[in-house]
Amino acid sequence: MEKKIELFIPGELKDDLVLYNIAREFDLTFKIKEASFLTESGWAFLIMAGEEKKFGRLFSFLEDKGISVEDKGCPE
Repeated sequence: MEKKIELFIPGELKDDLVLYNIAREFDLTFKIKEASFLTESGWAFLIMAGEEKKFGRLFSFLEDKGISVEDKGCPE
């Protein structure tokens, strides 16, 4: 399954390995379609692929870290 998601990352997490952990811990692959990171915050627009059940766990993990997640649905 593929999903489009947008992440909003607070500045205090800018040095965390957020995208690396997504790939490693949740066994999901992704393409970075667009991203911007500044001192105070950042965002990334991703196309992710993997098992559907892993997305729920991923979204909870990210939100617990303070990262906002917007699920844009399946890519066209």
